[in-house]
Amino acid sequence: MARGINTGGDVVRTTVDGVDLATIWQDMQAANDLRNRDRDSLRAILTHRTTAVGDEVPQTSVLDDFEDMSEMGAPHSIRTGIATIPMGFNFKDRDLAARYSWRFLRDADAAQVEAVHQGALDADARQQLQSVMGALLNNTNRTSPEGLTVYPLWNADGVVPPEWNGVTFPGSHSHYLVSSSATFDGGDIRDAYQAVAHHGYGSPDVGGKVIVFLNPVQADAARGFVKGTAATDPFDYIPGASAPAYLTDQTIVGDRPPANVGAISIFGQYGAALLSESSLVPNGYVVAVATFGSNDQRNVIAFREHRRPEYQGLRQIPGSSPEYPLQDSYYTRSWGTGVRQRGGAAVVQVKASGSYDVPAAYQTVIA
Repeated sequence: MARGINTGGDVVRTTVDGVDLATIWQDMQAANDLRNRDRDSLRAILTHRTTAVGDEVPQTSVLDDFEDMSEMGAPHSIRTGIATIPMGFNFKDRDLAARYSWRFLRDADAAQVEAVHQGALDADARQQLQSVMGALLNNTNRTSPEGLTVYPLWNADGVVPPEWNGVTFPGSHSHYLVSSSATFDGGDIRDAYQAVAHHGYGSPDVGGKVIVFLNPVQADAARGFVKGTAATDPFDYIPGASAPAYLTDQTIVGDRPPANVGAISIFGQYGAALLSESSLVPNGYVVAVATFGSNDQRNVIAFREHRRPEYQGLRQIPGSSPEYPLQDSYYTRSWGTGVRQRGGAAVVQVKASGSYDVPAAYQTVIA
């Protein structure tokens, strides 16, 4: 039997205990919709869409100075400019087929046929986010089809980050950090946040908001952080506006954290860092991200699509045999990713010692 063909033997009406399968298919599709909503929200604040193969991203200003005046009165001429670096974006074509036998289509109800389609949509959403998260969490340089370097966040590759507000950075500067402790603590949140903030993100001059994303395991621990409990807990955790009611004998000075930033749920705040819980972040990693809103070009990652509009987005193409005995169609998407703002995010791995480990799921970046 050919792999992946829905046949007449796949058509059933009820489970052994009499539950209508159409109801189960619908429940599964609703669950996929909810899961994809979380994926779409996270992808939107991380990326901006582009058709460019890469961008010349400003790094540092070329500055000039006054000089001591000479008797002849002929000072050197000022020449302003901005040093840039070419940031490449990857690109790949990927596809998936849906195939049905004539017996399957004869006997299947609409919910079962729709479930196959929903499975393709789920695979598409999952792989897009996996590609975006891989570009964020994988600290190795890649090469685009055009030969441009596809950079990760700052990874100590010798490129000097731009100066910000009098602070300079060496070519060994990295945004892939190790916590130096096997136990997650408040210092890990602070370090991830500060790694982004000291490049200006979240400041009145640059703008944007810095959100720290935590796996549910770390998020649960963060809810109990109290200043002074340990030397590594410099702040109190403050529940967000969406948190359940709670009793306290302390007074909150200032505003409570918002319930949401755009479509991203915020469960609390730690110091200046807004906290969001997401199972899409690997357990044992803390990810701080600066966002300027959905699909803003100042967001961290570029999501590259083909320059021809008809090749953008998810496409469904009819198969070669629309009649008996098989009917099929093909889903295709062409896209790629690449970090555009190398200082716009940072990752802290909760680890006692050693160098940063790329999470197992992101050892290879899909596109």
